[in-house]
Amino acid sequence: MPLTPLLGLWMLAAPIVRVEGNAICPRPEELTARVAELLPGSDAANGPDIVHLEDGNPATVQLTLRRPSGEIVGRRALDKNATCADLAAAAAVIVAIWESDVHPEFALRIDPAPPRREPPAPVDLGAAATETGAPGGGPTIFDVGAALFGTVAPKVGTAAGLLLAASWTPGTQTSSARWGIRSEAAGSTEQEQPLLTGTVAWRRLSLAVGPQLRLLSPSRRWIFDVHVAALAAWLNIRGVGFTNNHTDNTVDPGIGAGVRLMLHRGQITPWLALAGTGWLREQVASFGTLAGTSTTLPRLDVMLALGLSFCSCP
Repeated sequence: MPLTPLLGLWMLAAPIVRVEGNAICPRPEELTARVAELLPGSDAANGPDIVHLEDGNPATVQLTLRRPSGEIVGRRALDKNATCADLAAAAAVIVAIWESDVHPEFALRIDPAPPRREPPAPVDLGAAATETGAPGGGPTIFDVGAALFGTVAPKVGTAAGLLLAASWTPGTQTSSARWGIRSEAAGSTEQEQPLLTGTVAWRRLSLAVGPQLRLLSPSRRWIFDVHVAALAAWLNIRGVGFTNNHTDNTVDPGIGAGVRLMLHRGQITPWLALAGTGWLREQVASFGTLAGTSTTLPRLDVMLALGLSFCSCP
């Protein structure tokens, strides 16, 4: 159907929506024309609804429909993986569905599209209807998993262990950089260091919690996490090879930081992590009170982990 007659009819009546924003693909005027094709103008009781079309980030354009009162009717982030014309067409269909929901008197009209050399970008109408009135910019993301890790401490050597990790990222954020919370529990095999005629052996079982920054690639295939955490560990120290071997237990606080790279391949997601931990208290094992009869446990650990998680990733 020719566009010019429809635009003329639309301009004669009060417009249903007014398109604003700084997006350049598609431009606001492109979306205005597309909406005019689908919803010819009709008197609106409280003035036109307002569509905001904004460049959210290099990967998405943000589409928001508000009532004249400021109430949000719908919000949707569109991936910039199609042509500007296709994005304008998809955005117009979403706006038309939102308008039809709040203004039943507006008839949604979708004319058959003329043949094109390339297929239009797919539009998930079910998702558009589901997100009507949603205040957030995406689904809540959580993952939980386990990993095998190796740790090394200065002047001591290596140990192996098991790590359980979980993270939660709220769905109220629209950018590719999202804040969340991460927690983990870890336990390792014993580490040893010599002391006179015997050996001091110890291990830590730790719990950690702290903020996490999650960075999503444009394709959502790669996920990069950066986190810091406060730790509390149960420290078990024992003597080996002495005439009288003693054992002691204490709580050892610490702070840590790390990075994790995840490969999104469905719900089961492999990942690789690198982290460091600094222990705040000096832990000393002694054989007596004379010089050279005590040793200090390392206060820095570096860990490399390889794991799998169940992830509700986008």
